[in-house]
Amino acid sequence: MIEWWNGIPVFERFFWIVAFPSSVIFVIQTIMTLLGIENGHDFEVHNLDMSQDLHEHNILGNENSLGILDVKFKLFTIRSITVFFTVSSWAGIVAERHGKEHLTSLLIAMSLGFIMMLVVSFIYYFVQKLTEEGNMDINNAIGKEGEVYLTIPKQGEGSGKIQVVVQGVLRTMDAVTYGEKLATGEKVIVIKVVDNQLLLVEKIN
Repeated sequence: MIEWWNGIPVFERFFWIVAFPSSVIFVIQTIMTLLGIENGHDFEVHNLDMSQDLHEHNILGNENSLGILDVKFKLFTIRSITVFFTVSSWAGIVAERHGKEHLTSLLIAMSLGFIMMLVVSFIYYFVQKLTEEGNMDINNAIGKEGEVYLTIPKQGEGSGKIQVVVQGVLRTMDAVTYGEKLATGEKVIVIKVVDNQLLLVEKIN
């Protein structure tokens, strides 16, 4: 073992030092996921909220009457960082073994690691979104307090949108009111569900 380690070039050792622990953590995370041990929440190091931009560019599809989830795109999580270090370290080792220059090996390692980091983050983002949408019951919004997101016209003359926490997730949902116009930012409470697609709300005094 010592002879093998001493035979590795100094620069390549850096990649091996990173590869060992990150690979072990990656394997453990994979096994936990397959066994269903994870609780579905990945520790968030930094939350990059791309949901609004994605909606504006129609990447996530049009908003519908059952409500759009405010699921946040999490780039820097324990899972994605583990993937980054695992992929980048092994990519660096392969590059070094193929005689690439040190700088080239480093660039290849960082690039592949970041690409896989994005891929994994997007996969978990869409899986979480689809899972939450599939389990959502609009009737669970009744009695919940929320906030007007898009102005709601008075006397049922049209619909607006509110943001309300339903089943533990902040959602943007279509809403109407039979009272006065409700401006963005006003606090409301959900009274009932209309036609199984609209939330009837009233202002909280």
